[in-house]
Amino acid sequence: MAKETTVTARINPELKRRVEGILGKLGISHSEVINMLYSLISLRKGLPFDVKLPDDETSYILQNPELMGQIAESLKTYHAGSGYKPTEKELDEINHL
Repeated sequence: MAKETTVTARINPELKRRVEGILGKLGISHSEVINMLYSLISLRKGLPFDVKLPDDETSYILQNPELMGQIAESLKTYHAGSGYKPTEKELDEINHL
């Protein structure tokens, strides 16, 4: 039996460039990463991370442009630091749920 075999994959060039930079800093080659991934798949008998379809609520939100706009606006407000700030009492109630 051969000690090595070749795996060929098509990768987005920009993604490949970004990953090459990260792997270079880690001192890990593409082949080593693929071997690590394949080893984990073998050990777990599946992918080492969740791959699943969104639940019904998430699907509804993702397909509703108005809700997505509200979420985007809310995130802008939050990141700008100008959104709603809960009171200490509200935070305490949330932390005790």
